This record gives sequence, C-alpha cells and structure tokens, in this order.
Amino acid sequence: MMQTCFQYPLRHTGKSLFSLRADWLIALAPLLLWGVFVFGLRTLTVAVLSVGSCYILEFLFRLILKKPLSGDLFSPAVTGLLLSLTLPYTVPFWTVPVGALIAVSLSKSALFLGRCPLHPALCGGVVVQLAFPNAGVPSEFEKLGLFQSPDSSFFSGNAPLYSLLSYDPSSRPDYDSVLNSFLGLETGVIGEVSVLLLLLCALWLFFRKAIDWRIPVGFVFTVAVVTYLFPAEGFARMELPYALAHLCTGGVAFGALLLAPDPTASPLTPGLRWCYGIGCGAMTVLLRYILRSEGVYLSILAMDLLFFFLERSRLMVPSPFGGKRARNNN
Repeated sequence: MMQTCFQYPLRHTGKSLFSLRADWLIALAPLLLWGVFVFGLRTLTVAVLSVGSCYILEFLFRLILKKPLSGDLFSPAVTGLLLSLTLPYTVPFWTVPVGALIAVSLSKSALFLGRCPLHPALCGGVVVQLAFPNAGVPSEFEKLGLFQSPDSSFFSGNAPLYSLLSYDPSSRPDYDSVLNSFLGLETGVIGEVSVLLLLLCALWLFFRKAIDWRIPVGFVFTVAVVTYLFPAEGFARMELPYALAHLCTGGVAFGALLLAPDPTASPLTPGLRWCYGIGCGAMTVLLRYILRSEGVYLSILAMDLLFFFLERSRLMVPSPFGGKRARNNN
C-alpha cells in the first residue's frame, strides 16, 4: 500500500541553517532593545523567560522523541524571541511558559506534517493574550522594573488602535499621530511599537534572503487600498491619514513584515504567497471593522491553516523544483 508523503523538497540557497537563524536574531534584537528602552526592564524579563522556556521545552521534546541534543540550537532562541515580541510587556510571567509550550509543540509538528500548520510563536502569543486579555498596555509609556508588575490603573488593549477603531469622528487620525506611530512614539505590544525599526529589520532579512517580498507587499497593499477606498463608518473615503494610521497602528507592520513571511508556516510557491498576503490583509481589515479590535494575528493564523490544507489538495500541489508538469499530447 502506497503512502503519501507531504514533505516538500528543499531548495538550497547557499545559506546554512545556522546563518538563517543568526539573521533572524540580528533582525529581532533591535525590536527588543527598543522595547526595553520605552517600556523598561520588564520587557527584558519577558524575553529571557520566553527564550529560556523554549530551550527547556526543546530539550525535553528531544529527549521524548529520542532526537540528538545537538543540531539547530538557535531555533528555540528565534521562537522564544518572536513569542515575546507578540506579547504586551505587562503580561503575567506565568503565562509566558504556556505560550512557549504551544510554540515549541507546533514547531515539532513539522516532523510529522511536512511543515508547521500554524506559525508557532504567533500561535503561542495569541493563546496567552486570549487566556489573559487584561494584560494590555497603557495609553502612555510607563516603564516597569525588572520584576515589577503593573497595577490596576493600566489600560487594557492597544490604546492607539482602539482610538482608531472607535468610529468617533473626533478621534480622526492626522499626520502627526501617524508619524508618532511610525517612529515608535506610541504604545503597543513589544514588537509592534516602531514601524521604522520593523522596516529596517525586514530589509535586512530580505537582503539576506531570509524572507520573500511578495507576502509583505500583498499584505500592506491590501490593507492600504481597502482602508483608503472603504473606510469604517464615520470616516470619509480616500483619507490618506486614515489609511496610513491602519498601516502604522497595531500589528499590521509587525505581522506583514516579519510574522507572515516567516518561512516556518508561509506557502511555498510565489503565486500562493501573493494570495496568502492579500488574504491576510483583507481579513485583517474585515476583523478590525467587525470586531473593532486587532485582527492581524488571527488573520495570519487563519491563512496559515487555510493554505496548509490547500497546499495538500491535489489541485494545488506544486511541481518539484527543476521539474515540469506532464502534458497530455493526445
């Protein structure tokens, strides 16, 4: 009896796995440093706890699966750092290992499914935020110490984003607020704060051939066009500051530039990557309009799952690298 194997062939790009992980760590480090600068040392505690938990869980999984302890030693560092960047710096410490457990478990699913069905770090971050929704960020920058916990006066959620989605004409965004978000002068989740830094990090990964440009372009272009032509109720059409605010506020830049193009769970072929990016952008705007809350992370996870199954359908199985599809000459 024949068995179907969904493990895709790998294309050699001249980069070692060590080099690829190092590129990602170099790209993510400035985001963490900026988070420590604007939010305080508690950000560093969250990151260290996340990376440490991923390493411990990676060690335990390798023992259980009887895999060699040597190998891709930087993978837990990248997963843990990405996980910490998807979290508010006010998140309770005990929830971080829970997110790490989900992230590492999903990364191990690639051993049986060919690749991860969901972005591991992002899925862990979403579960943590859903499990503790009150871990939000304040409306103004308030630094916390290494082990300091926030008090009840902290606001829940992403204040700049909620102001944008309030449908209140008095909260109409202007170029000054957009510039503040672009430069990293507005609060948010650790990895979302500075769009400028996110652009620089994405450019580094692109020139290092660690990510593909099609997903970010499709994602950003779709969000920009939809919000520009079809704004939410209470806003006029074709308001450029409104469309720019959607790009610079919340997780659009972080999701489009770093999370969605991560090869861990993104599609394989160029055409599917275009569809994936456009789908993420459209669903993000739809969720923002309907739920009046952030929709980036859920959109990426939904597209991950959709394209995971689409790539395994007979209609969308890609041809092998260097191969050609058979043609019927009759």
